[in-house]
Amino acid sequence: MTPTEKRHYWQQHIDAWQRSGLSQKAYCQREALAVSNFGYWRRRLSGGTPDTRFIPLGVAPVSSVTRIHLPDGILIEVPTGSLATVLSVIQRAAAVNSDA
Repeated sequence: MTPTEKRHYWQQHIDAWQRSGLSQKAYCQREALAVSNFGYWRRRLSGGTPDTRFIPLGVAPVSSVTRIHLPDGILIEVPTGSLATVLSVIQRAAAVNSDA
């Protein structure tokens, strides 16, 4: 497979994964892909820029509070009505930290 064909192959999988609503692990299991290869190509094709970089978040609504589980064990509890504002702040902070 040529480098161009590989990029196209992996971009198709990344696009399909994003549409699927599945976790990376579940998608890779379904498609018989190695999670490590998928992650490598996802990072490579994203260009690593803050606007297109994937930031893994686990969100679980609990009545009127949403819990956000960030990497390194960080847990943020937010009133569900404020979720959009808080996610925007987290995204900006991640962009600033990735530039450092």
